[in-house]
Amino acid sequence: VARSRVASERARPATEHWHLAYLASRPEPAARGAATALLEHRLAQAGAQGVGSHLESSSQGTVGFYERRGWRVTGPVGGPGGRRTTAMWRPAGGAKQ
Repeated sequence: VARSRVASERARPATEHWHLAYLASRPEPAARGAATALLEHRLAQAGAQGVGSHLESSSQGTVGFYERRGWRVTGPVGGPGGRRTTAMWRPAGGAKQ
């Protein structure tokens, strides 16, 4: 766990930002849109503060979801047992930078 935490901390931007962690939703039809609504709520808060957002996606399947919402991949993050996550950054307002 300590190595994973160190790798995660190294991947974070040095500038002020929101770190979005542990966003998940259930795949049932009744839950559709829940993750997007929660994410957009938090992004509006970060945008109101004028700061970008950082996250680490533990699933390659969600990278496209985040890219469609303005994030870009900033690199891989090593984890325990060779597990990899993908570090991503979204500037304030979501503009590509």
